[in-house]
Amino acid sequence: MRITLLLLFILSGSGLFSQKTYHFDYMLETNHILYKDSVKIKHRPFKTETISQKRYLLTNSKDNSYLAILTEKDSLHYNLQFKEQDKIKADIILLKNEFDIAERINIPCKYVLTNKNHFQYQVKNYAFQKLHDTVIGSTLLHQLVLKSVKNKTIKRNKLGELYYLIDTVKLADNLPVLENVTAYEEWKTETSSLPNGLLKETYFKDFYGYIDYKQTVIDFKVVDKYIWIEEQCF
Repeated sequence: MRITLLLLFILSGSGLFSQKTYHFDYMLETNHILYKDSVKIKHRPFKTETISQKRYLLTNSKDNSYLAILTEKDSLHYNLQFKEQDKIKADIILLKNEFDIAERINIPCKYVLTNKNHFQYQVKNYAFQKLHDTVIGSTLLHQLVLKSVKNKTIKRNKLGELYYLIDTVKLADNLPVLENVTAYEEWKTETSSLPNGLLKETYFKDFYGYIDYKQTVIDFKVVDKYIWIEEQCF
């Protein structure tokens, strides 16, 4: 992991290099759980304990092609992972107090890497399937699952399923926040496959019926933050 103390600052419009700007208007506070494994699965690390972590997702309500994930590194620092689908990604460390007050974060080229999606062809093998709506607390949630459309492939490769629970009342105009690459590519081919709204919960169930991980949104707030990356980095 690359580590740096990132200088956050507000720049005037004069004297700037050509920059690409990414705007974030919401920050989602989530609880992300990696569950202890019950079955050893080929080509997947065996987790001996359950780990819970708080994550913050910086999102743009009208553009879900990019996302920033903020996690706590220690008492003073955040780890910020930024990615733009099928283009670039970056991984940096920054001071919490600097992030809290900054409107704009400049990421130097040395932290920017190519983020090519080599699995776009998988959209022909996967599809979203609408399930019965469910209720958590007093909230009605639309429930969908992303799964392979090929039953023989599911059995042969022991493929799991990715579940999405969406609150279409809260943040009703927001595009779905899709971290999974295949889910994002599938959504792009048919944007009506997932409703807009707050993606309240995401979880992955493996072939054996065990939940591998779950992410639940526990709070959200409006923000006005930017990430700037010089176009020469691309």
